[in-house]
Amino acid sequence: MNKKRYYFVFVLSAVLMFTACTLDEDIFVMRANAGLGLVVTKAGDWNKAIQIIKDNDVPPIITVKGDMPLPGNSIIFKNITVTINGKGRLYLTSGGTIFTISERSTVTIDSADLIFEGLTLSQNGFSNNAFPLISVDGGTLKLQNGTIRNNTCMPNGGSGSGGGVYVDGTFIMTGGTISGNTAKYGGGVYISSGRFTMSGGTISGNTADGGSGGGVYNYGSFTMSGGTIRSNKADSELGGGVLSNGTFTMTGGTISGNTAWLGGGVYTYTGTYGANFTKAGGGIIYGNDAPTQTDRNIAASGGHAVYWYSSSEKVRNTTLGESDNISTNNSSVGWGL
Repeated sequence: MNKKRYYFVFVLSAVLMFTACTLDEDIFVMRANAGLGLVVTKAGDWNKAIQIIKDNDVPPIITVKGDMPLPGNSIIFKNITVTINGKGRLYLTSGGTIFTISERSTVTIDSADLIFEGLTLSQNGFSNNAFPLISVDGGTLKLQNGTIRNNTCMPNGGSGSGGGVYVDGTFIMTGGTISGNTAKYGGGVYISSGRFTMSGGTISGNTADGGSGGGVYNYGSFTMSGGTIRSNKADSELGGGVLSNGTFTMTGGTISGNTAWLGGGVYTYTGTYGANFTKAGGGIIYGNDAPTQTDRNIAASGGHAVYWYSSSEKVRNTTLGESDNISTNNSSVGWGL
């Protein structure tokens, strides 16, 4: 008799649990169909929301509501296109990325009230994170609004590359902020074999600790037509604002107030390294003659604005204004000033 009673309670509980899960998913779908987005309030909601978007004909919108702790490496976007909006602070509680964007996926961050926050050296018992905050691994990240901040990515079983964003895919930045991140290479952004286009937003206050590329480290393709790269540092190495060992084209935007050992604003390779840098048609790279101290790019050993490493090293110490052009394809124009 007792066994039958317990069995009945178990079955009833299971039915209730199943019903609750089904209703919960139905509410998610109903909200999405009403254009309200799939609201996430805790870590466990993310993978559920991603799966619902894949399985149902609903608007691909995930809306963050409130602050949210997230364990590292818990969210992977794969074979999906989604926009993240809402309001809140998503912060890591253990080592790893806050999310990874895999192949055939596009993730758009579009809310000024969204903050993605990593681990610094003193948080949660970690000596460092060893991973970028966001990893673009074959997919596409679009940053239109929001903040990616305060992550330390130093070698400790990881690459130590890309404190804020690691790009082995496509990164399109039209707005938002990447700030307060640290890595050995690419404090703010590290471009591996990927592409980074920047037409707006700000990359500021990032650090290359013992390495190069305080704001951006480019090993792929970087096109800058707008936005600001400022107050980043690579004080013991190269490229306070940008280090480029790939293709870097600048037609707009501002690079200011960065510091490094060589190449306060930009440090670029060419020649046997196969890299090239061209500034043409717009943009400003401040030198040691900028009107204010905070605007000046400073290099302790040369190349306040730009340092070009090649068979015959060249520097540009004074400001490159909107109408000033300079290129590693022409060693006689714009250098030596």
